Amino acid sequence: MRKILLILCVFSLFSALKLNAIERTVGIAQAVSGTTSSSLGAESITSATNVTVEKIISSSGDTLTNLTNKVGSSPKSVKYDGSDRYPEKLYKWNKSATSFYENRYVGYSVTISSGYKMSLSSLSVELATTANFTWKVVIEKPAGTVLYTSSSMTISNYDKSKSNKTPITNYSLNPTLSENSNVQDLTGTFYVKVYPYYNSTGKYFCFPSFTITGDVEEFAACAATAPGNISKGSACAGNDLTLTSAGSPASGDTWYWQTSSTGTSTTNSGATYDVSEAGTYYVRSYNTSGTCWSDAKSVTVAAGDWTSPSISGASSVTVGNTITLTGSPSGGSWESSDETKAEVNSSGVVTGVAAGNVNITYSKDGCTSDNHAVTVSAVVCSPSISVSPASANYCKDDIATALFFTGSGHNAQKWQKSTDGGSSWSDIDGATNATYTPPTSATGSTQYRVVTTCDSYTTTATSSAATVTVKTSPNLTISLN
Repeated sequence: MRKILLILCVFSLFSALKLNAIERTVGIAQAVSGTTSSSLGAESITSATNVTVEKIISSSGDTLTNLTNKVGSSPKSVKYDGSDRYPEKLYKWNKSATSFYENRYVGYSVTISSGYKMSLSSLSVELATTANFTWKVVIEKPAGTVLYTSSSMTISNYDKSKSNKTPITNYSLNPTLSENSNVQDLTGTFYVKVYPYYNSTGKYFCFPSFTITGDVEEFAACAATAPGNISKGSACAGNDLTLTSAGSPASGDTWYWQTSSTGTSTTNSGATYDVSEAGTYYVRSYNTSGTCWSDAKSVTVAAGDWTSPSISGASSVTVGNTITLTGSPSGGSWESSDETKAEVNSSGVVTGVAAGNVNITYSKDGCTSDNHAVTVSAVVCSPSISVSPASANYCKDDIATALFFTGSGHNAQKWQKSTDGGSSWSDIDGATNATYTPPTSATGSTQYRVVTTCDSYTTTATSSAATVTVKTSPNLTISLN
């Protein structure tokens, strides 16, 4: 490995500079020679094959313009030495500004050949300008990933003499490139961009030289083979869920589970990994002989990947009645903790059998829900039962209006009567319907009531009494004279 020096003249805008490997060393030297304007911009380059450099410039517009053919003509204020030489390529700033413009830059594209890597150590420039000039350097990958950004720099001590314009030399970056790990061991292509701005329009600048220093060395491609795709197992809520990478590590490889795609932890190895919470998990292969890591395989685990059966629905039922519970996710099975109190079928229908408390559970994929407590209550008789109408008067042998009772929770009923003002009661044969029509064949007052049973016929409730009075029909005598 040897140090390389890239001295890039920006006068010749679109020339491609190619670098050849000499014992894994890239050497590039470019000199601006001669004393006449016609020789300015001529490039003397040591050619090679493992690094390619090309000039890049942002699109022109209202801010930055690339000017050509300025040899021997105005603006002579950018003449940069006493031999009356002028740069062939200048840049003109056409907008008053107080900050950088994202898409206004000049610079180089550097492409490193396959099998080589480059570590940058420093960058310096020569600069000629016609006014106070602010600039910064950005190094980035083609996808826009920024690797390095220098501090903002302002040039104010330029030589204003048109007869002896001396460029500012060796303007080094802060912080230095060697202090930045992002620009070490670079592969592929990267960009070195200079972003300028002036606080007024119609200003010109150029870089007589642009020097990048770094190391280029050959390296073997990583021999680590990426693990297989990751599958998710099943697990009940509260338990670990197992991730499995398909296949097995190649010879010399070890699989390690990571929390990021670039992780290098060697704590959790193997084809499986148990997780207890949602998130994105990665697995990478590490090759011990090549001491390198493969690309990562990833999987996203969601909270819903854990099976967590649940029950929704009512929590009470009366004896002999039913409620329907809902289990989630669907397709599971039901169980009652005490079928002498309540039964549950495959559809989640709970039937009350006897008064008491019972737990209903729902299971799916080997996971069981929390207990769903159900209280089974006895059928409760109404605290009061009434008979309507409360009283009625009829003539003997009239057709009476049927009596009926109101109330709820009754299993059976029977009608009773009393002819002594309620002192004693007797059942009425066959009177077990919800209504009863009193007879009017005999005169007198009779009270009627209903006695009902509930709670498996062990509890009774008695209604209030209705009084029915039957009177003798009046005699009607008609005399004919």
